[in-house]
Amino acid sequence: MKSILLAAGFILAIGSQASAVTVLPNAVWTGTVNTDFVGPPGNACCIGTQTPVTGPGTISSTPFTSFYGASGMSQVIASDAPPSITASSAITKTDSFGEEIGTDASATLKYYVQLNGPVGFTNLSVTSNGSLSSTAGSFSNEALVVGNTTIGNLQSVGGVSSIGGQSFGITAGFNPNGFVMQDTLQVFANQPIEVLMSVEAGTSVNANSLSSAMAFLDPFFSAGPNYTISISPGVTNVAGAVPEPSSWAMMFLGFCGLGWLAYRRRTSDAVHFA
Repeated sequence: MKSILLAAGFILAIGSQASAVTVLPNAVWTGTVNTDFVGPPGNACCIGTQTPVTGPGTISSTPFTSFYGASGMSQVIASDAPPSITASSAITKTDSFGEEIGTDASATLKYYVQLNGPVGFTNLSVTSNGSLSSTAGSFSNEALVVGNTTIGNLQSVGGVSSIGGQSFGITAGFNPNGFVMQDTLQVFANQPIEVLMSVEAGTSVNANSLSSAMAFLDPFFSAGPNYTISISPGVTNVAGAVPEPSSWAMMFLGFCGLGWLAYRRRTSDAVHFA
């Protein structure tokens, strides 16, 4: 009888302490980088390129320089170690012609986390680094949803940043150049939890203008001492460094400036040849 009771107690103990770690679904990337150029009124010239985001890496749109010297490009830097996304767009337009130029970069990463340990509800701490920037004629936004909870939903339009909907750990006066969103969720152990992170940056100008935008998002998770964290294969639970928005803007606008110089060189050569 005593041995039966001991065996029953051992089985109950095993049932209350989940030792097997579930293999979680793979991470899924979606998004695009895009550039568009439409000629001025009366000119049917139209160029558009679109490249899909299907996995980690650096994905850039095909850079362009218009006949009138306007330049632009967009880019997504996607990482799953750590899970972070940077979207950037920029345009340099130094002429007064009426062509319309637009760039856009967007990316979404969906993956899963799970707390492994004693059965029942427990705390999952979520911390996310972020950064936003925009100038006149541009916008950027980012969102982080864990399970059914929106941790952050932020945007920057024309250089003005704001909180859209529910966001934790920050207030209306947050510094868009580098901020931290934080929340603690009640989750059930040993069950997969979906994480959805998305960023977008876009520019659009039809007048003499320089325009750039950037969005960055990098979440990570922590739990109590009795639990371990599983995450989708290939994704690591590590916080990365927040990029400096001004550095991205200078890099992109510098590229666009090179395109404009190449255009001036072509036109100058054409004049000399004539």
